[in-house]
Amino acid sequence: MLDNMMPDEVTQFALRVKFSEHPPIEYEAFSPTVYDRKNPISRLSISTMIHIAHEMDEYKNGEMEVHPESVNNTSLYT
Repeated sequence: MLDNMMPDEVTQFALRVKFSEHPPIEYEAFSPTVYDRKNPISRLSISTMIHIAHEMDEYKNGEMEVHPESVNNTSLYT
């Protein structure tokens, strides 16, 4: 549309376009019976959580690249 307009027409066209600063935001909501809202982490067993923590520590200690000055900022679970 703008390709066929003269520069003055484009300017006039641009001046007439306005955007709302606060567009309406709508989200569809569902009841708890439609889907489970519980945090998935809360469904993990203690042994699974411990296993994940050990895997994270192994990765942080063996594979993850860390700047030498930042090693003391790397937190470990165990």
